[in-house]
Amino acid sequence: YGDDYTRKYFEEIRSNTYGMIKPDGYLHMGKIIDMVYNVGGFTITKLKLCKMSKEIAAQFYGEHKGKPFYDFLLNYITEDYIVGMELVKKDAIAEWRKFIGPTNVEKAKQEAPNSVRAIFGSPTKNTVHGSDCAESVKREIDIVFNQIKHVPMCNNCACVVIKPHAIKEGNAGKIIDMILSAGFEISSMQMFYL
Repeated sequence: YGDDYTRKYFEEIRSNTYGMIKPDGYLHMGKIIDMVYNVGGFTITKLKLCKMSKEIAAQFYGEHKGKPFYDFLLNYITEDYIVGMELVKKDAIAEWRKFIGPTNVEKAKQEAPNSVRAIFGSPTKNTVHGSDCAESVKREIDIVFNQIKHVPMCNNCACVVIKPHAIKEGNAGKIIDMILSAGFEISSMQMFYL
């Protein structure tokens, strides 16, 4: 940037965060992604469907080691696919955490009934994750987008491409939901730029 004022201005209006749909949100990922675009007003700049190994999960949730819920958390996050997303919006970290609601699902249902956790969470699983600070954003994006190498299982499958205009128009979530609703399984998904 040409000067500090310009840099600060663009950092504020285009700040990023890391959001993740946890394994229990797999069947609802289309609906959640649709909410991210069309209710939350976020732009998804990176997206990746993958599985976390226990080692990667331990690194990702390292700050919780020694807490009573740590083992449950590692088992939960490694039981199936996650969807990692880099999200962009003004004041993205705070806006995403507000959008997903309180960590406790019952509290989310009372205090933020339209939040992602209130709508899709269960008493023991809260469906989504949100980074708590800029340092966590950088670390979590690096783990999911650079350290996890996902190799899809390609057996009796097809490749689907969601074209840029559909993403720009906010229809990616609807398309994903239609695929899942038709009984297909999504074993790999990644957003990239050519």
